[in-house]
Amino acid sequence: MLKVKMLTFHNAENYGAALQAYALKETLKKLGTSPSFVNYKNKAILSDYKLIRTNSLKSFFSSLWFLPRNLKRKRNFKSFSDMYLDTKAKLYTEISQIEQDIEEGDVFVAGSDQIWNPELTDGLSDIYTLNFETDKNIKQVIYGASLGNEELLQKYALDFKTKTEKLDFISVREQSIIQSLENTCDKKVEQVIDPTLLLDKCEWDKLLSNNSCVYLKDKKYILVYTLFESDKVTKIANYISKITGFKVVHFRKYNAYNKEYMNLYSKGPIDFVNAFRNAEYVITNSFHGTVFSIIYEKKFYSVLPIARAGRIKDLLDKLNLGSRIVDKEEDINLDENIDYTVANEKIEEMRKHSIEYLKKGVL
Repeated sequence: MLKVKMLTFHNAENYGAALQAYALKETLKKLGTSPSFVNYKNKAILSDYKLIRTNSLKSFFSSLWFLPRNLKRKRNFKSFSDMYLDTKAKLYTEISQIEQDIEEGDVFVAGSDQIWNPELTDGLSDIYTLNFETDKNIKQVIYGASLGNEELLQKYALDFKTKTEKLDFISVREQSIIQSLENTCDKKVEQVIDPTLLLDKCEWDKLLSNNSCVYLKDKKYILVYTLFESDKVTKIANYISKITGFKVVHFRKYNAYNKEYMNLYSKGPIDFVNAFRNAEYVITNSFHGTVFSIIYEKKFYSVLPIARAGRIKDLLDKLNLGSRIVDKEEDINLDENIDYTVANEKIEEMRKHSIEYLKKGVL
């Protein structure tokens, strides 16, 4: 069976990062390969998840206050990662260590997530561009890399050009960046779907059925998931809660809502998916919050964040769901139902194209 070595942010304590990694691995399994993660820990990425922060006095005391919750959260992520993302495998911290273990015929897949965002990885990473120094004959595939924004591409244009010279298979998540990236790298670039959308609702339900979850089936609730703090999201959630009488389930460290049902901050990726499956309404400013709302065909509202809004808008426009973008309470129409027929058809088309891209690059 063909072995595939994967590189992404699989160690990040972030729901989207963990679940996209899981989904890509499961998809590669369905292609008849034997995928596993190269257990590389990027210091720049992991610095965001320190238990004790010392960059300011306020952050230091805040991290002490929330230490019990953060420890529980870290344990839940570790449990998921150890089970599904190969985090018990041999640890790598430098590119030279990975290069030493490269074998003839190795197949590497890097992606998805923001692996090509130089601001996150302390410069454009040789590892996430698969820019290895080796005389071995290997295959290198980039799946659904995200760059952050156009400005970063221009700032690091020379790095993008030189570090992608050996690549024959490059794909990104956002349509908006393709032309500029092709011009910069002088390479063909394809658009593929985010890995979380490679799995359908039944496949995500299978993951839930194989694990225990917080019980959420007996009460209607509004799910709020924010990647960035947002007063707009809070106001909209409180508005819908007032109109419907439903309480809020959320993933913030502290309660900011007039009617709170449950705080899931310390829970892991399994409970994240389960919260979307059982929600009545969803309000989010997160890309993956938007994705799982669509997977489970929820009544959802996306509030565009100040940064990295392009990928959310790009996805919703492509699926004819642009009307789900809201900015204030007045934009909410609770009587409006969502017809997911067109969206599901488009997702299926994108899914087939993305799987064909993987087949072409890997097999």
